[in-house]
Amino acid sequence: MTLEAYRWSDLPSGTAVRTLSLVFLLPFMLCNVALWMRPANTVSQRGFMALCRVLALTLTALYVLSIVGVALDLIAWRCMDTPSCLAGRSWLSWLGGRPIGLRLGVLALVPVATIGLVWWLGARPSHSFDAFRTPSTPTSEHRLSAVGQWDGEPLVGRLRSVHVAAAFATLSGSLLAARASQHASWVTAILLTATGLVLLSCLILVTVVPSIDRTDPSPRVDAVFRGLRTITVGLTMSVIVHVVISPAPWPQGGALPGYGAIVAWLFVSQTVLVAALAGW
Repeated sequence: MTLEAYRWSDLPSGTAVRTLSLVFLLPFMLCNVALWMRPANTVSQRGFMALCRVLALTLTALYVLSIVGVALDLIAWRCMDTPSCLAGRSWLSWLGGRPIGLRLGVLALVPVATIGLVWWLGARPSHSFDAFRTPSTPTSEHRLSAVGQWDGEPLVGRLRSVHVAAAFATLSGSLLAARASQHASWVTAILLTATGLVLLSCLILVTVVPSIDRTDPSPRVDAVFRGLRTITVGLTMSVIVHVVISPAPWPQGGALPGYGAIVAWLFVSQTVLVAALAGW
């Protein structure tokens, strides 16, 4: 038998921010719950956990792509090329007639902001737990007095860094796919390669790196995850600048190039992962 304890903090108090955080983070909560609901005869606990975490990464990508679909595909790409869509919308019409790259770069700040919102919401519970941290050496012999031994923030913080990196890499990939559809310069190729390496690193970190599950803080391990997150944020900013200043022409009409293919492959990946979990 495994004895576990949970501190709910002020989770059920029902403020607007907390309700919003539950709405955004509920899919990831369900993925975490699935880890503890696996059948007793699971072939490999580590493999099941890896599949659940990869599925959670695809949910992060899907969240970003949904915002990309509205901000970049629907508004920046389609609406701003249609005068009737801009009519009566002064908050949007100032971008009408501007170069496509500039429109995509400006509207890319919307998914950047939404990623930052979820990042902030995901980090809030750890701040509430700070007041309850105890010294590593318990002052009492009773195990329940050592609240810190159930502190999951080191693991959660690493997973959060990976998801933030995957989110920004998804946004970068969407912008670069649109740019490469008409003009694949060497800068675009380098940025695409770097984005692919970030996504590959995210997959490796959540599947085959055992140090992610360490429950104790490890400055060296944590620095790797934070470093990946920081590099990816910088990479996304570089991609946005590249899209804005790239002088090559853009294709006209239709949907945002590459967006439909990325969404389709993501759905296929999720279907395969769910089927693999069902048969594990």
